[in-house]
Amino acid sequence: MQNVLIVEDDNLQAGMLSTTISQKYPDWTITHTDNLEQALKIIDDSVHTINFTLFLLDIHLTELENDKGGYAIAKHLRGINVYFKTPILFLTSVSGDGHYAMSNFHCYNYITKPYDAGIILNQISHMLLTGFLETMITVCDIERIKHHISVNDIILIEASGRRKTLQLTNSRIITSMYTIEDFIRMTDSRLIQCHKHYLINPFYIENTDRLNRCLNICGNNIPIGRKYWDTFFETVELI
Repeated sequence: MQNVLIVEDDNLQAGMLSTTISQKYPDWTITHTDNLEQALKIIDDSVHTINFTLFLLDIHLTELENDKGGYAIAKHLRGINVYFKTPILFLTSVSGDGHYAMSNFHCYNYITKPYDAGIILNQISHMLLTGFLETMITVCDIERIKHHISVNDIILIEASGRRKTLQLTNSRIITSMYTIEDFIRMTDSRLIQCHKHYLINPFYIENTDRLNRCLNICGNNIPIGRKYWDTFFETVELI
């Protein structure tokens, strides 16, 4: 689950952004403010509570021609340890602004106005798939011990009846409290279903065998189900 801050002075545009993201990712928390001073206060307060994981910053926060409030926020963020690498998507109506932002504030990308829902979701999806936008989940194992896990550390999830085995980079967790669909939702679709019994992290794939309909991932030979074939390869090719 992600915690997103949108800083956009146009409330109509901000509502469109918030609705687009919420409909696709209903578990995400979204906060909106429309001015520089309030944004800085929200950011400073969040350092000691729940950190934001993504920022969408409008570059021009007033009607003044020389206003670049979004840059001021980005500069402030990069001066805070916990936000030094947190992804920023700039929002702008001038493409030249975006190029400057990427060069000077190490932002992930920029989106030009008017916003297009497909472009917004594509940018976020790519951040999730590439691991740029980290996702943390909490899993309760069969002994009811809670584990806080980065999705980046999950190699695959195997289903055997009610039991699901999470193979991580450094351990294994067995749980019976979740379905495959639960894990897809919890991981923001970062894991790809290649078979009714398997979810895999595409970044650990070593090779695929189209002839025998299987893949190798960290020494595991995993089948690719006929039902998931097309979607699996379409998703992998986007990464």
